[in-house]
Amino acid sequence: MKAAGLRVFKFLKYLIKRIRDSLFSFIELLLIICFKLLPRFSSKKSRNMLFLPRPGRGLKISSTDDSLLRTFPHDKRLNLVIERFNRKFWILGTLKLMLLCLLVKKPNIILLQYVKDFHKFPSMRLLFFCQSRGAEIVKIWMDSYSQSLWEKRILAISDLGTINVVADSPEFIPQYSKISNQYYYYIPLPTQAFPFVPFAERKIFLYYSGGVSNVGIYSDRGKILNLLEAHNIEVAGYSYDWGNPGTRPSYDTYRSELSGSLVALNFTGKGTEDVLVGRTWEILSSGVLLLQNKSQVFGSLFIPGVHYIEFDSEDHLLEILLELRSKPKLIAKISMAGMERYHELYKNEVFWNKIIPTEL
Repeated sequence: MKAAGLRVFKFLKYLIKRIRDSLFSFIELLLIICFKLLPRFSSKKSRNMLFLPRPGRGLKISSTDDSLLRTFPHDKRLNLVIERFNRKFWILGTLKLMLLCLLVKKPNIILLQYVKDFHKFPSMRLLFFCQSRGAEIVKIWMDSYSQSLWEKRILAISDLGTINVVADSPEFIPQYSKISNQYYYYIPLPTQAFPFVPFAERKIFLYYSGGVSNVGIYSDRGKILNLLEAHNIEVAGYSYDWGNPGTRPSYDTYRSELSGSLVALNFTGKGTEDVLVGRTWEILSSGVLLLQNKSQVFGSLFIPGVHYIEFDSEDHLLEILLELRSKPKLIAKISMAGMERYHELYKNEVFWNKIIPTEL
């Protein structure tokens, strides 16, 4: 009886949402028709509106959102409006965005992980209206590691926007681009700077934070962590079940612990592809030795043995860790080289200058 009542409750909740969204869509259509008849006032030079997704698994606040916003240049902060995809009463956000396009000379709309047919707000109809009124639309992609994702997400909305920022790997851009949609560039998302911890003060030898699972695309990670534990190699950090993560640490806690580590373990594999995740740059920028599986994700930008260390098997990983335990100077040398190379290649201001117009 209780189960039946729960099913009825879920169905009613779903029905209410569908009715709400249908009503909002109709109102949005009427607003667009009316706003098309209005002239632009252009009372301000420009304004930036950044759309962020809901928090990820096990997070009250998305670590990506949190860390990304902390890197935003202070001199541009007053021109930034933060919105969330699919708010409960998203028709209010629709009105705000339409007013922005009416009153601002050059609105700049930034979409982080926008998915067609999933995000009711801002709708594709609304975004194309904004584009017709002079809005510059930038799309930032963090999950673009397969042809399927490119076709379903990036290429499916290739007529929308002026720039696609691909954060996974530069390797996929020529592979999946189309002649009609050549406005991609690769650059990692900005990484917040944390205080550098002297090597002598670091209490953690090996650190890992990320998802694991018994099956699926993360299953190899769990096997390796279990192997290290069986060989009495302690791995500090937070390895959570990808499907049921529970509570995860705050971004500050994670980054502080990472900075206090000598070596950080990282995995590039995601299914059959290798990708550059944000953790890669957080490790390098903290001056921690990056230890990850062998892959071609870096191309020639970072050199194994100079800027980081790679392993090609479980036995090789064990061999490396046992050697590093007795070579603190080698850890420091490679860590510093990796950090210097990272800061040479990627600067937060370069990212934001590409995303946001210089003239504000």
